[in-house]
Amino acid sequence: MSRTGSLARLAAVPIVAASLLAGCIYVPRGAAGIPADASWHGLPLSGWIAEGDIRIEAISVCNGGDCPQGSVVAALTARGAAARDLEAALADPPRMARLLDEAATRRRTARTPPSALSARAVTLAGRRAVAIDMARADGTMPVSAIVAARRSGDALDVVLVVARRPDAATVLAEGAIAARF
Repeated sequence: MSRTGSLARLAAVPIVAASLLAGCIYVPRGAAGIPADASWHGLPLSGWIAEGDIRIEAISVCNGGDCPQGSVVAALTARGAAARDLEAALADPPRMARLLDEAATRRRTARTPPSALSARAVTLAGRRAVAIDMARADGTMPVSAIVAARRSGDALDVVLVVARRPDAATVLAEGAIAARF
């Protein structure tokens, strides 16, 4: 092997090493529309979570501090049958509530307490969305979610917000919806 060939291979080592290190220190993109402060953390899950035709674009969680602790803001893209099903559910909030309740009932075990669930149409950031309120049947452990979507060609861009309080879900959804759509 020539000295020039050896030097060329040796010169490639730092480039390969830098590429590998860049993969190790990947910083996940946070969901758009939430405050940019140390309370929010982007999760590196976008490449790991897929459910059929649904792709996670970004997920941010609140760690406490200046944001509503336990809140989650996610940006998703749905395609194909998943997009059509989600659009149909968003167009009919009572149907969405029934579908979610049926799914929860199927997964319920003897140790899982029954839950109560309701869904209603709301308008946030000028967009139609669905607000979902869930709790145990006795009213404990309440959680609120807001889902909004926009058709973009064959894809359905989705914002999903989950918070422990309805007012927190509304404020977070307003920002996330305005930023994504």
